[in-house]
Amino acid sequence: MTALVTNDIRVLSANQFLNLFQSHKYNPWVTGTAYIAGDVVYNAFYKFIATSAGVSGGSAPAHTVGVVSDGGVDWLYIETFQNTANFQNNIYIGIGRVDPWDNPGAGDETPIDPVDDITSQYSTLNQLISAKRLESNSVKMAIQRYDWDISGTTVYSQFDPDVEGLVYATPLYVYADDNIYKCLNNNGGIASTTKPTGTSADPFITAGDNYIWKYMCSVSPSDAIQFLSSAYIPVELKLSDDGSPQWDVQQNAKKQSLSTIIVDNGGTGYTTATVTIDAPTSGTTATASPVINGGVIESIQISIVGEGYDVIPNVVISGDGIDAAATAVLAPKDGHGSNALIELNARYAVINARFDDDEGGYFPISGESDFRIITIFADPLDVNSDEAESPRYIGPDHDDWDGAETSGKSELMAGSGIIMYVETVAPVVRAVGQIEDLKIAVKF
Repeated sequence: MTALVTNDIRVLSANQFLNLFQSHKYNPWVTGTAYIAGDVVYNAFYKFIATSAGVSGGSAPAHTVGVVSDGGVDWLYIETFQNTANFQNNIYIGIGRVDPWDNPGAGDETPIDPVDDITSQYSTLNQLISAKRLESNSVKMAIQRYDWDISGTTVYSQFDPDVEGLVYATPLYVYADDNIYKCLNNNGGIASTTKPTGTSADPFITAGDNYIWKYMCSVSPSDAIQFLSSAYIPVELKLSDDGSPQWDVQQNAKKQSLSTIIVDNGGTGYTTATVTIDAPTSGTTATASPVINGGVIESIQISIVGEGYDVIPNVVISGDGIDAAATAVLAPKDGHGSNALIELNARYAVINARFDDDEGGYFPISGESDFRIITIFADPLDVNSDEAESPRYIGPDHDDWDGAETSGKSELMAGSGIIMYVETVAPVVRAVGQIEDLKIAVKF
């Protein structure tokens, strides 16, 4: 017996990671509190939903089946969590480690590789200088960046539904002038010499190289500032009509349609020809016309991509020549442009955090101004043992941290939180007016 985990699960996992930053945070059950039907709370390791309205009584819900009253509100048991952090989702990015690296033989300022063990996690959390909460606008799904090659020497891969895991020999798509284009046909494997432009909802041909491109989406100026890097491009799936060309492309996508028609043999002697494509079992029949050059069928241009094709249809070329043959290529099942995340393999999440000067003393620019660790961690506690929810905190390595918040700054409890990411770096020394703009890419 064999099994396969598809590549799409990585995109879905990246999307679920984004949801961590956007999920509703459930509050703990509190006595003497007004609730309405539908409110969700947790107590200990149990999650409950109110089935009646009222003011909570003095008996905290702790049952694991059915509905039980707390003395004022009826609570339906939903599920048990091993850790309430599973649905708190308070995520922070932190900087830390004032002390030089102890790296024998490599020098005190050569970073030590991070280690995923409990001791190292405690050490990282205890060495935090400062932390900043990450919100829903702090993270974006992303794809690898491939700029269109201005040298005109790159042969881009054309879409092929039989390529496993979207692993192409050369890039399938390009980034040009803030837009992303997918190659549907590379004209028999020649180099791309004409840069694709525009935001047409339909595939288009570039003059000179006769590539067929599909506009997929654009990167907004704000996303470019926050998430665009030399290695990654932010992308998204539009969930409502925002007036963007990408929304038009998504709406224009045809389910179970044709991607392109590849000429297998151009034949000879053609002055006129027609192309006939088998009809689908149910749906719209695709139509296409040949491009003849010197008696040879040079290419076939699709005018209607059709709908309802769940198997590859036969393509017949008829005319006054002989031997021409072609093969249809199916598009993604929901059509080109229907889902940029899946079609472009958005298996990355880019997290952006900006530390502006000292931000009220939370991010020091004197004393312990240098840091050597960048970390992302979830669900820490403050020094009062409450859930950390403030926008900023100082950590145990901050000069003002004393475990009692006497400086007036919110303080994290030493060692609290769940480490999700650690990066060790050469010392970064902060100065007045300095801005740290961190971009972290996580691959799924």
